[in-house]
Amino acid sequence: MPGCAAVGCTNSNKKGFLMKHFPKDAARRKMWLVKMKRDNWVPTNYSCLCEVHFEDQMREKTREDGSKRLKCDAVPTQFFFTKEIPKRKPPTVRKIKSPLKKNIPEQNALEIQNQYTSDNITIIEEDQVNHSKISYESMLKKMVDYERQYKKSVAKMNIFKNRLQYVTKKLEMYENNTAILNSVFNSDQIKAMNTKSTKFMKWSNCTITKALKLKFSCGNMSITIS
Repeated sequence: MPGCAAVGCTNSNKKGFLMKHFPKDAARRKMWLVKMKRDNWVPTNYSCLCEVHFEDQMREKTREDGSKRLKCDAVPTQFFFTKEIPKRKPPTVRKIKSPLKKNIPEQNALEIQNQYTSDNITIIEEDQVNHSKISYESMLKKMVDYERQYKKSVAKMNIFKNRLQYVTKKLEMYENNTAILNSVFNSDQIKAMNTKSTKFMKWSNCTITKALKLKFSCGNMSITIS
C-alpha cells in the first residue's frame, strides 16, 4: 500500500498508521481534493490518506479486538496548513482586563473593560428612541384628530342649544297667550278665532249667555260675538 498522499506527510501502513483509500464516488473524491489543497495532482484508485488527517469523530468505536477503523463517509480535515480544532469547553464568565491597566487611570481602565457593553447599550437606546419617536408621532396624530372631532361636536351642540332656547321661548309665549285668551274667552270663541268662517259654528250655552247679557246691557247696539 502506498504512503500518505497529503503534502509533507510520510506516514504509511508500514509505520503502523491506518490508511484510507480515496473514495470512488466522484463527489466525495472531489471533496477530499478540496480539503487537501494539493495543486496539479490527480488521485488514482491506489491513493491513500493516513488516519492522522481525520478527526476522532470520523473514526468508528473501538472494536473487541482493539482495532479502529475510519467511517465509510469520513472526510479529512487535519493537514499541516490547518490548525487542529480544539474541543469546545463550556463558556466561562471572564472580566476583560487591559494589559495597560497599571499604566492608565482607573476610570480609563473601566471604560476599556466596559466598551463592548456600552456599545450594546447605545444601540439599544437608539432603537428605543426611534420606537418612542414613532409612537409619539402616532399618538400626536390621533390627538389632533380627536381635537378636530371634539370641536365639530361642540359646534353642533351649540347650534342645537340655540334652537332649543328659541323653541322654549316660543312655547312660553304660546302658553302665556293661551292663558290670557282662556281668561277672557271661552274655548268655542277661541276656536272661532282660528277659523275662516263661523257660519256653521255651534256656540256653547256659556257663550250664548254672555252674548245675551252684553246685548241687554248695551241695548240695541250692534254686537258681534264671533
